Amino acid sequence: MTEQISIPFSWDDLCDTIHYIEWKVQDIDEAGEDLEYPNIIKVLKRLEYIQSRMRYNPTDKVQEMISQE
Repeated sequence: MTEQISIPFSWDDLCDTIHYIEWKVQDIDEAGEDLEYPNIIKVLKRLEYIQSRMRYNPTDKVQEMISQE
């Protein structure tokens, strides 16, 4: 499923989610295991991209940029 949805995350929610995903992916990698859902790496990169845009733009501008992609 490639349909995108809008989920209302606060800045702190986004940062916490990114941190947790990075931590879990690192744990799995260090254990030498494969990810059960390898797509999570793409999701993490997408969240990091959104986070980087939010640092320098107002929320409504970021939402507009994300919606256009």
